[in-house]
Amino acid sequence: MGGWLTISKTNNKYLIVNSEDFNYRFSQLESALNNQNNSIPALKKDVKALDKQMVAAQKAADAYWGKDANGKQMTREDAFKKIHQQRDDFNKQNDSEAFAVKYDKEVYQPAIAACHKQSEECYEVPIQQKRDFDINEQRRQTFLQSQKISRKLQDDWITLEKGQYPLTMKVSEINSKKVTILMKIDDINQANERWKKDTEQLRRNGVIK
Repeated sequence: MGGWLTISKTNNKYLIVNSEDFNYRFSQLESALNNQNNSIPALKKDVKALDKQMVAAQKAADAYWGKDANGKQMTREDAFKKIHQQRDDFNKQNDSEAFAVKYDKEVYQPAIAACHKQSEECYEVPIQQKRDFDINEQRRQTFLQSQKISRKLQDDWITLEKGQYPLTMKVSEINSKKVTILMKIDDINQANERWKKDTEQLRRNGVIK
């Protein structure tokens, strides 16, 4: 009896050299491998079809985020920034430091001047207290409103992402199918290499012609 011959990693088949059914099993394995080889063109065609589907699916996924004011396609990051721009604009328009400076110039200083005009012994404490209260209240209200806007925008963003999820999953599913086919082609090619190597060894040993 001779040794054994590994024919296919995929099928995990072995061929016992000099066994009674050697020739029969050899021809069966050779035929099976030929059938696998003949399937490669169709598999490659499937890969090309999936590539086209991938392009279309990715295009739809990318287009979901919309375009900016200049008509440029936005990314997920662009869409995130855009949807949260409302909060940033609110915070900028209601900047507490700017409010405090404006309040001091337009309210506090005129009030102090008017007080001293009425009396040289102007009692400034109530005016100062009102200034402190108004500035702190503006800061508090701005913070609360900013938090409210943030929560709403976060909910809006979650809703937006949920709408995009099926499109992303479509791309992933197509890619998964493509990878499976490519792995199958790779398995067939590896089986071919093993078959070529092993049959050449058999020829050198005179087992087959």
